[in-house]
Amino acid sequence: MLVDSSPDQWDRWIKPLLEEPGSTYKVVQGDITLMETFDRLVDEGIFPHQKRVHPGEPDCQRPNDTLLVTGSLLWDPKLPGFGFDSMTKQLLLQYAEQAWKNSRFHAFGPVRSLLWVAHDVRNIIPRSELHRGKYDFFLDTLGNNTEVVTQEHTARLAGRGTVGREPQHEIESLVGALQRGRDKGMELPAHRRDNVHDFADDIAGMTNGTGIMSAAEMQQYLKEQEYAGKSTVGINSERAIDSYKIEKELGETPDMFKTSRKKGSIGNPNTISDAGKKASILRASVAHIKNIRSKTEKLANLGQEIYALECTILGLEEGTGKEEELAKLKTLQAEFDTGLQKITTNYRTAVWSEIDDRLAIRSPVPRLAWDSRPFEPLIAKPEEVWPAMPVSLIDSTPRPLPTGKAPEWYDWLQDFAAALMISPPTMSIVGALENLQHGATDLLAKAPSLTDPKKGGRLNLQQLRVRMLTVEMVEELCQAYREWPFRNPDANHTRYFRLKLGKNR
Repeated sequence: MLVDSSPDQWDRWIKPLLEEPGSTYKVVQGDITLMETFDRLVDEGIFPHQKRVHPGEPDCQRPNDTLLVTGSLLWDPKLPGFGFDSMTKQLLLQYAEQAWKNSRFHAFGPVRSLLWVAHDVRNIIPRSELHRGKYDFFLDTLGNNTEVVTQEHTARLAGRGTVGREPQHEIESLVGALQRGRDKGMELPAHRRDNVHDFADDIAGMTNGTGIMSAAEMQQYLKEQEYAGKSTVGINSERAIDSYKIEKELGETPDMFKTSRKKGSIGNPNTISDAGKKASILRASVAHIKNIRSKTEKLANLGQEIYALECTILGLEEGTGKEEELAKLKTLQAEFDTGLQKITTNYRTAVWSEIDDRLAIRSPVPRLAWDSRPFEPLIAKPEEVWPAMPVSLIDSTPRPLPTGKAPEWYDWLQDFAAALMISPPTMSIVGALENLQHGATDLLAKAPSLTDPKKGGRLNLQQLRVRMLTVEMVEELCQAYREWPFRNPDANHTRYFRLKLGKNR
């Protein structure tokens, strides 16, 4: 079944499919951005071999493996929406929502979809906690999303324009994905690899398969790759790459930036050219960043030690050395807090990002879909698409509706999560709940996964940031809020928080 708003313009490609002897292809004119299009297809009996199911019926949430939805959402005009302006993001979320309600193309049971989208999928499948937000949380709640095809690395931008992770964490996550794929008998074809895959294989061999490296070790490795003529664009910063080139050139031509003074002039016979001054500034900047990284990494090591000790303490019974471990934890936390105060304010968030990225990659439960991807996506080049553009292929499989919940549960959860995640992503769950409603920290005791180390929980909830919450944690908090006797009496409908926050969806 081929559905398009203007199928005539594709006659050149579609007609051969329709006219093939024994062809079962059908073409229907319809706008896939309108949900009514799918209702019409279902109501008109276009799928005679499918049986419609309804919410509440036995097996209504059983995956329907006899139907697959594929398509292209590459035409992606900017549209106003619920906190995002991409039509693709809006459609992906709307498609996912319908699975729990057995409506639209999920009317015959939840079905899997394979959809081509414009490559910028950071808010669909974020690759760092830096890009974690309510939108991808909603998608994680409703389904498993995997990037099957991605684009090759391009120049690494700054801030939120980058992948969000330091190179050592990007590689660590990649090493795990490549190994999971190989465990399933999947190996990336040579023409679907990028330099980064070669780097990951090298580093896996150097680290006994863990992929774990310090920032300094990673920078040294990447420098060696650049010296060997292998590009690290997209993995390393442009500044670092430029500094490597300058350093190499200076090693070969030490006087490259020196200029002789004019005959008869007074002063140093060798002065530095303007290019040399710019190079000096660049190298000083890179050295400064390296120094900051060293300090943040040292604190992150301490933060990780604190987390590991918390997990140990949570597993101890009273009278089994728990008091001694708690005293040790208090000392480590004081050391961490003192160290953090010595970091320039502008760089303190880098400490949290370093810690959160480590914990996300090594988490006992999936925190980012990217880090638990079952394989590494294939690389596609823009020129392989018409018109030429970077693309991704998203594999989306609906999760079943939680046991004992009605389809409307998602509406309650979405409303609660929108309010919870309006807080800064680096804020703790304690602060976020207090922002949600005064006294709402009472809910913490009703969400056991928050302090369960096997589920990514922590002993000190002041250290559990909003962006690190799992779907299970938010579900428990949402249920606890609905049962809380002190909740705002106006919070009796599924749009309470969104209306309060000024959201119109």
